[in-house]
Amino acid sequence: MKVLTGISTRPNVEHAVNEAVSSFGVPKMIIFFSAATAFAEISEKISARYPHALVLGTTSYYTYFNQNISQNALTVISFEDDIDCSGGVIEEIKRYPLKYVSRVKNAVDMLPPSFIGTENTICLEFATAFSLSEELVLATLNSICGEYDIPVIGGTAGVSPLEAMAGSGTTYVSLNGKVYEDACIFAFIRNKKGRIKLFKENIYKPTSKSFMTTSVDVQHRIIRTLDNMPVADVLQKALKCTKEHLPQLLSESPIGRIVGNEIYISDYAGIYDDGSIGWSTRIYNNTKIILLKPGDLKKETQETLNRIIKDVPHPSFTFIIHCLARTMYYEKMNYLADYVSTVAAKLGNVS
Repeated sequence: MKVLTGISTRPNVEHAVNEAVSSFGVPKMIIFFSAATAFAEISEKISARYPHALVLGTTSYYTYFNQNISQNALTVISFEDDIDCSGGVIEEIKRYPLKYVSRVKNAVDMLPPSFIGTENTICLEFATAFSLSEELVLATLNSICGEYDIPVIGGTAGVSPLEAMAGSGTTYVSLNGKVYEDACIFAFIRNKKGRIKLFKENIYKPTSKSFMTTSVDVQHRIIRTLDNMPVADVLQKALKCTKEHLPQLLSESPIGRIVGNEIYISDYAGIYDDGSIGWSTRIYNNTKIILLKPGDLKKETQETLNRIIKDVPHPSFTFIIHCLARTMYYEKMNYLADYVSTVAAKLGNVS
């Protein structure tokens, strides 16, 4: 698989696009990331420049490009050889994404059916933020992808940390030049001559502090009580802190659900005046949750790299998806630059 990446920090959109795509040949698929400012113009220009390519875009704040970290930059990835691809958009994700499930099925049908599977095909998706719709989107995609054993990966469109923490700002995604504010774009990618391998990394470790959710607003992702006591009081006691320090500590120590050998993490999203606490994923009543703590970051990175290199000694391209909270934590711990340079040194072409 031939994958090329370009980046530009130029403020002029025309100049930025020209610089970012200067090394490209004939892309079959393009994925680009940019700040919300001028996103629509960037999307239009890239799509017009490559009318025969599948072009997906999403707003983002942090982007990685080999050993570089950029904020609010334009990053463009071009998939040029040895792939089959198809894509689409799921609209109205706030209320009724399942209405568009036929678009997912149509995109699958465009791929060679005899080659679909977990070893060489994935579904990559990006959804707009702040609609609390990720679970609905994944359910829609998995209703089709599950039938074909196609794994789904992706994330939520990004914004600057200040906007994200305030729960404000607007995120966008785009497909072939058309911009959406309430949607999920997706692409099926099939490697014709090799594999597509997924690796999951969890930097958090479980503590001994576990609780049962006893009052939850599922739709709005809010926990009101744990063990029939106000959630803020319970977590303050567990973390031995004041209410004022609780947001900072929860940003570093999220909660998790342990299912078998897997930990499903939910990041802290905000505390309300009544003491209830919001989270980044849906949590249900009568669910056992556990406080988590960060592990040794360098050790976790090296163990992940060892797993990747053992299974894929010479990857042609590595695509990293990080949540904003984790990126900000790495930055706070002065580890972000080391992380990116270490990964790029080991894996080569990284974005």
